Amino acid sequence: MMSKTVSIRGRLNAADYNRVLLTDTSPFEVPIIFSNNNFYLNVLQKNTFRGHMKIMLSTLFSKHSYTIPFRYNIAKDSTSVRQLSLLHPAAQIDVCNFYQEHENLICYYSSIGQFSIRSPNRIGSAFYFPSKISEKNKYRGNSVDTTEIDKLVRNPASYFAYNGYDRLHKFFGSIEFVNIEKNFAHMLVLDVSKCFGSIYTHSVAWALKNINLAKKNIHSNHFGSHFDSLMQKMNYNETNGICVGPEVSRIFAEIILNRVDLDIDGCLVREGMQLKRDYLIRRYVDNYYVFCNSPDRLELIKSVIASCLGEYKLHLNDHKTIVVDRPFYTRKSKVIDNISSKLSEFFELFIGSDHKGGTRYNFPKPIRRYNSLYKHIIREIKSACSESNSSYEDVSSYIISAVSRRITNLVDDVAISLAGDNCDEESFVEAVILLLEISFFFYTMNPTVAASLTLSKSIVIGARSFEERFKSRLPFFQDRVVRWTMQLIRDARVAAITKRKGTIPVEVLNVLIAMHDIAADYNFNERMYREILFNDGKMDYFSAVSCLYIIKDRTNCEALRQEIFEKIRSGLVKNPDFLLSSQDVHLFLDVISCLYIRESDRIKLYKDIVVVLKIKKANNAEALQAIQECESANWFVSWKGVDLLSLITRKQLSAVY
Repeated sequence: MMSKTVSIRGRLNAADYNRVLLTDTSPFEVPIIFSNNNFYLNVLQKNTFRGHMKIMLSTLFSKHSYTIPFRYNIAKDSTSVRQLSLLHPAAQIDVCNFYQEHENLICYYSSIGQFSIRSPNRIGSAFYFPSKISEKNKYRGNSVDTTEIDKLVRNPASYFAYNGYDRLHKFFGSIEFVNIEKNFAHMLVLDVSKCFGSIYTHSVAWALKNINLAKKNIHSNHFGSHFDSLMQKMNYNETNGICVGPEVSRIFAEIILNRVDLDIDGCLVREGMQLKRDYLIRRYVDNYYVFCNSPDRLELIKSVIASCLGEYKLHLNDHKTIVVDRPFYTRKSKVIDNISSKLSEFFELFIGSDHKGGTRYNFPKPIRRYNSLYKHIIREIKSACSESNSSYEDVSSYIISAVSRRITNLVDDVAISLAGDNCDEESFVEAVILLLEISFFFYTMNPTVAASLTLSKSIVIGARSFEERFKSRLPFFQDRVVRWTMQLIRDARVAAITKRKGTIPVEVLNVLIAMHDIAADYNFNERMYREILFNDGKMDYFSAVSCLYIIKDRTNCEALRQEIFEKIRSGLVKNPDFLLSSQDVHLFLDVISCLYIRESDRIKLYKDIVVVLKIKKANNAEALQAIQECESANWFVSWKGVDLLSLITRKQLSAVY
């Protein structure tokens, strides 16, 4: 029987160092509509800027002694937040230049230790992504094809090719892990406390000191000081802590932790312990997994790790230390396996499978009692969590992903299933609606940015299928999505996240953007959006551009649109650090590109910023030409003609950690 999917190979241009902008300089946890795709093309000068805009860009992207990243918080869990950093565009270009000069040394110093199971080991030359053999799936993002990727390189997950595993769960599911369990009876799990926030940038020089290569190659010393300087300059010249979010920061941490690994190995050799014979260590970013056959030796290894980390001002988080005896089966593994079985049984109640022409396909069965099925799976999941002393936070993302795959499969196979005798319109409609309602329930329990992409993808895929196959039922689908989205926003748990001081509700923004994409005529609730996006009276970059994107050119939102613009203009013009501010430069470039803001207002803003920067004055005609060039090229938000599904697919393919 033919497989439904294959891996398509995409080629990378190894000489294109600017592709670092697509993979290594921006956080994953950003609104759907934000990307570096157009920034990359503009830097490549595929979209040429002339006249005064050329002067503007040379100033904005010039070398600075330091830049100020845009720091924002996202929800980490129900009680805590995670701070991320969006680098200044000029700092991102600096990263490209650094990679160009030092790519080989990055790979070398990331592999000096023996413990890491995720580290760059060579320059990427190809990548792979799933594709239907039949190419019938037009809903998975029709922009994701080999021709476009070869031309624009929009989807590779990283500039480098990595050894080991791109996801931790793949390590736990590997043959390597099975063999480790066969050889060792005890597992110790250790976490480096606040790793990125604790890293002292100068420690990269300590980490590279006395490495053999340094004695043979003077460039190695230059590399350490250059990397130190790069990380400082992108972070307001701070030496304590590095920016969290970009892949370049993880590489910086990986180089330091590789040296720690080397030190740990040396210390244990002096204790008479031999790697692979007496113990084994695997490290995934800032998590250590220690295996051995003696509890006493486990404690010795922990103390050695703590001591070696301390040399670089890093420390273990004792609250996250876990000891597992064979079998290596954690609480989370147990609940996920249990839920996987329950979901499979549940799906079989209303989703069947058959084959035609050698291809397996899925079809929906009639649903007799919708509410009973819905309550049944909630109860089953609740029972599984209770049995393993787990929470919805442990399982919600897994469930949403599993449900999303079923929605995608049903949509993919709707033509062949409708052509047969085992499917009808009502069965398809109810199956998709049921699956989507389940997704909304578990997303409300634990909204995360990654899960918001999965849920948004399900929303868009479902809507496009209804529009093509069951257009008369599309209003019903839209009504349900709007209702569930409003319930999500009003939920006390989610409201607590959106109102948390300093937190940008990316998790909510993404679902709102998807909702408005499939229900553009929905009656915009201005008061509700003000509460979500501007709850503390301040307006950040992501919230501002997301709101402008959602309201577009609605006539009933003119007052809000003008208010947003005036707040942006006032903030940009009055900020003495405008040129150094990542948030302000991103805002400026996206706002002057925004077709929904009056042209006369954007011309005025452009001329105001010319005065702020003290560069050559621009008359109205020159300012008009500049904003028209930006309208055509766009920067970080594409304001029109957006294929939201393609954006989501690209972001999911680009998730590296």
